[in-house]
Amino acid sequence: MEEDIKTQLKKAKAIYQKKKHDEAEKIYKTAYDEDPEAFTIWDKRFYAWALYHLHIKNPSSEDELVKSCELISELLIQEDTNKVKVCAYTTSMLKIINYFKDNAYECLKWLDMLNPKLLNSNPRSMNRDGRISKFYSDKEKWYSLKTKHLLDMGEYEETIKFADEALNELDEFVNNSDIWFKWRIAIANKDLDNYDEALKYLEEIINSKNDWFILKELAEIYSLNGDYDLALKYAIDAALAKGDIKYKINLYRLLDEIFIAKDMDEDSESIVELIEAIEDDENFVEIEKELKERWVEIKFNNQQRSYGTISNILSHGKAGFIKADDGESYYFNIYEIQGDKSKVKEGDYVSFFLEESFDKKKNKKTLNAVNINIVDF
Repeated sequence: MEEDIKTQLKKAKAIYQKKKHDEAEKIYKTAYDEDPEAFTIWDKRFYAWALYHLHIKNPSSEDELVKSCELISELLIQEDTNKVKVCAYTTSMLKIINYFKDNAYECLKWLDMLNPKLLNSNPRSMNRDGRISKFYSDKEKWYSLKTKHLLDMGEYEETIKFADEALNELDEFVNNSDIWFKWRIAIANKDLDNYDEALKYLEEIINSKNDWFILKELAEIYSLNGDYDLALKYAIDAALAKGDIKYKINLYRLLDEIFIAKDMDEDSESIVELIEAIEDDENFVEIEKELKERWVEIKFNNQQRSYGTISNILSHGKAGFIKADDGESYYFNIYEIQGDKSKVKEGDYVSFFLEESFDKKKNKKTLNAVNINIVDF
């Protein structure tokens, strides 16, 4: 009987090599049900690839995908794809992980079927009209999904463990994804009440990325620490930064708490009006526009406006330089122009405030021109 099965396995292999995956799978299934011990590692690999092509690559149902991946996990173990070109086990597990990428519980279950240290660490590249685009390596994607879902599920210690592991294991990060690993470490530490550790990572992140929600987290932690001056600074920065007003409602609630703590009652009353308008979906854009003038006043209350001339607008049109009346030259982003940005041109005389920023190329702090107004004579 054993020899009979071996004959059938040879037949299945020959059929598989002709890409008749369905016929090959039927023979493999019958043989495996009868005597799995008769399968060599190569028989198992061919059977696994037949399963992949028929039920995993383009599954007709979730049940089909899950059962096939479960069977492959019985047939094979993970190989190091930094050393071998392909591995049916790894390819299948990555496929089901991607299928469940938005389902935290299921995704984490299948992520645990892979050892990230055996995953390929080279980012994928694609040439699009002469431009090279890079995409996550298998290893980077594993760590990205793992830390995201652990954080979402409140597994803060595990989030920190795997995000820190990612920062040490990965030699190259696509689209600055190292920032997001640091972000998850920071948020996990915040939720564990490790505020100093959270601030350390957030302050590092802010040098590379200053989105409003990052500024909001800084404001919240300083508020929790009782440092309402720094909390106000970052909350105002977050309120003035680009972002959908509706998504900022919790930021505005935090800003209200800070105003109350600093006895800024009129500002508290104004922002409560904005919060209520957002909740009622009524006229909140106009209210926010008016409040931004006050927030700018708060932000720069100890600074006089500077004046100068736009000396250069860069070829891409998104930034430029201002030659100040004091002789210094300051970089600016075009979105800092108040009013019609399309009409800005070299030679325009402007007023502006100065704000500390970070020059990533020079790896040092610098001053940029912000809140720029064209001066009409």
